[in-house]
Amino acid sequence: MSENNIESESENNDKIVKCYRLSKTVRMFSMIDIFFGCFYAFYSFFYLLPLLIALYGYHSAKSYHSSGVLTYSIYQILNNIMRLTLCSYYYIKIKKNNNIDDYSNENLGLCFVILSNLLGLYIARFSYKLYKSIKSLSDEEHTNLILLNYPIRIIYW
Repeated sequence: MSENNIESESENNDKIVKCYRLSKTVRMFSMIDIFFGCFYAFYSFFYLLPLLIALYGYHSAKSYHSSGVLTYSIYQILNNIMRLTLCSYYYIKIKKNNNIDDYSNENLGLCFVILSNLLGLYIARFSYKLYKSIKSLSDEEHTNLILLNYPIRIIYW
């Protein structure tokens, strides 16, 4: 009987540690998002909204709010879809008009958009994993997670 109790406690600690590590990873990615969002906000006032969403994602990951983490994940997915759609539209429109002889700059831009989309989906993946991890915790585990500190080890994959 006590062996099962020890295994259960170890499993609970593993869930808490995994959630903690995922939170650190999402916070790191959202800080990168915040960094670039600050530069974009100087460019245009409309970029304040993505900056605020990134700040909300950071705060939610830090305080383990599942709804905020899910919001940040959905934002990442929608942002990637919109970015890829607009880039594809722009690329097709240029190709259709045949007003450019050398497409190397456009091809390079398309490659950067694809790479940034892969990075964005990578961030969304971790955000969603954190959301599922937070939702799987009991109230007691959630409280322990907020109160306790664990050694930092960021999960990259």
